Amino acid sequence: MDEEVDSEAPPVAFYPKTQSRSVVAEQTSSIRCLSEDILWNIFLMNANMDEDAVFVSPSSPEYAARRSMRALTVTRRSSQVCRLWRDVILGTSSIWGQLIDWDIFLELKTDDWRREVLRRSGSHPLYIRSEWLIGDGPKFKNFVSLVDEEWDRIRGLKFGISPIITPTVLWTIYQILSRPAHSLQLLHIFFESSGGQYLFQEDPVLFSNHAPALQELSLQCTNLKFDPHALMTSRIRSLIISYATYLELSDIVECLANTPHLERLAVRHCHLIKHENFPVRETRIELPSLCYIEILDPQFGPCASIIDCIMFPEHCVVNLSCAYTREFGMASDPVEEDASNIAFSRNLDRLCSTFRRVTQRFTNWYSIEALVIALDSRTFTFNDITGLSLRDTGTPYRSWNNLLIKVVGDMAENKLLALFRSVSTVYLGDLKRLVLDFEWGAIDFSQFNLVDLFKRMTVVEHIDIGYWHPEGIRFLCSITGDTKPAIFPRLKSLAFQLVGRVKSNDLEILLTFFRRRRSMGIPMEVLQMRFLHRVNIDFQDLKELDGLTVVWQLDSDESEDWKTYICGSGKPEILPVNVNRVAI
Repeated sequence: MDEEVDSEAPPVAFYPKTQSRSVVAEQTSSIRCLSEDILWNIFLMNANMDEDAVFVSPSSPEYAARRSMRALTVTRRSSQVCRLWRDVILGTSSIWGQLIDWDIFLELKTDDWRREVLRRSGSHPLYIRSEWLIGDGPKFKNFVSLVDEEWDRIRGLKFGISPIITPTVLWTIYQILSRPAHSLQLLHIFFESSGGQYLFQEDPVLFSNHAPALQELSLQCTNLKFDPHALMTSRIRSLIISYATYLELSDIVECLANTPHLERLAVRHCHLIKHENFPVRETRIELPSLCYIEILDPQFGPCASIIDCIMFPEHCVVNLSCAYTREFGMASDPVEEDASNIAFSRNLDRLCSTFRRVTQRFTNWYSIEALVIALDSRTFTFNDITGLSLRDTGTPYRSWNNLLIKVVGDMAENKLLALFRSVSTVYLGDLKRLVLDFEWGAIDFSQFNLVDLFKRMTVVEHIDIGYWHPEGIRFLCSITGDTKPAIFPRLKSLAFQLVGRVKSNDLEILLTFFRRRRSMGIPMEVLQMRFLHRVNIDFQDLKELDGLTVVWQLDSDESEDWKTYICGSGKPEILPVNVNRVAI
């Protein structure tokens, strides 16, 4: 028997050796006071594999810790704490049905523990999960056999297939997935690109268009088709499609028209979807429950087509990226970068219209308190990084990027300006942190009306500037003049994320900025700098700014902590410079 099998093992209480008997007795007494119903609910929550951390290789330093916290391991150990716990856990077959953790089974020498877990599950529904890509071999045959034999019991199935799999073996999997799925609620299937690009004489049809309980569907690089009008789509709450070379854009949109309960939508690398003959819809599809949209569109067209077809609620979190990247070494990618740039130019007006609509609806509902704006010759980014400051605390698909609009391509100045104008008129009166990642010196920002934008940011307290550049310093100084009302009246902190070469006159311009702020009665409180290397410049003139906190770190030395000095404190520190005499 495998060491994991414990059906005959006596209960074992795990207590630190340092604990006294009285403490152990007190804890045991407390455990016995819990009712079986409460224990059952606790064990049921612990048996949720969705909470498992991503599994890592046994060679990883984190392996032992992550393995010990996985739902199956926690449940097995809980069953050995005391007789009461053991009776509850072993007497609840539904708990074991949720714990078909294939990643743990893969690393065991025998199948004894897998058989024992299945035996304990009785006839209850199964949830089968594997995070590692499964390759050909005896273990894979066991996996296919399990899915084949227990198909009608499976309620949740998540697995990935290695690219070294043969077409014959892949077809075996497709045949199983083509059966009607009467109980299945969740399917997440992910193939490496080469594994998903195999062509067969007949296209496999997912579940034969019959899966009445289906709620979550995630397909990556698979050749499975389905009827968008099939009844099985009507209960879907989460739909994720990646590298869908076998689908047409109209199929996806028609599917959305039949998913009234949809909460999450992700369409990634949709430039592979056939979209040339996409019909224009006269009415938009209403998705009142939609909370999260993610679309990655390297061809700058399908993104707008999908977004413009749906009426999503104002509280919906939106992540739109238009960028050409060839990932996974996809030899079959039909789009080259030149063609992508042509599509970008052709679809610019439509993209701007879509972005304008998305940002207006988003800011009607959410308060943007932290924002990244990136403007350079290759990238446009408008990214809300507020995090957890969502008005609707019930939003289930919260992310660090509440709103992300990103375009990467051959960014001529007219394109960059058009994209900027499409989002720059939204309400930003609640913004407290502003991150500016501009390509200073390479782009003429005089046409962007940045001053008008910044005037509307009346409560900004912190500004991050991506890279130290003289033009960026001059820009800051230029907007802090006689402008009425004052721009950034609440600004307290200024940070430069990367400080490279610094000239003496650069520092003088920065000092002018701080002096003007002070003369206006709104002095700065913090200056933060991350140096790429030691700079040969004397910062001692900062000493005149009494009370200013200077924080810095040398980026080339990750072990070095941030250093802090308060100007005028009388205890000068040494900034990272090459000169001998430097004091603040």
